[in-house]
Amino acid sequence: MKSALLFSLFGFIIFSCKTEISEAELGDKTSVKIEPIYTVGKPLEKCDTVYQAGNVVKGQVINAKFKITNTGKIPLIIAEIKAGCGCTETTEVPDNPIAPGDYYIVEGKVKTAELTAKNINKYIKIEANVSPYPLMLRIKGTMK
Repeated sequence: MKSALLFSLFGFIIFSCKTEISEAELGDKTSVKIEPIYTVGKPLEKCDTVYQAGNVVKGQVINAKFKITNTGKIPLIIAEIKAGCGCTETTEVPDNPIAPGDYYIVEGKVKTAELTAKNINKYIKIEANVSPYPLMLRIKGTMK
């Protein structure tokens, strides 16, 4: 009897202790690092969630890229990537979760031929298991 109780207690301790989270459970959140990717030059003002396109000519397409790195301990699950308006296109949702330490590139293409305002301020909304929720990325520029 004593050995059965001891064995049960030992089993409970082993199976109840989690030292590492390997899968996301409902309600779990992860953390991310966001970095705009610039092919030419760097902006004067740096903001992780804003791509600074600078001066653009009407008709030019702005190709903005953001590197989203999973800095948490559970997989990053992106449910939706949605442009704020019809003049902006975005990449598709990844087929698989992004593992801790891995990254995903989100692209936003703004077609300026369809714009009338001089100041460009477009959004990309990303619904994922992150806090703060949702992730909001911006593409800014000035049409000349």
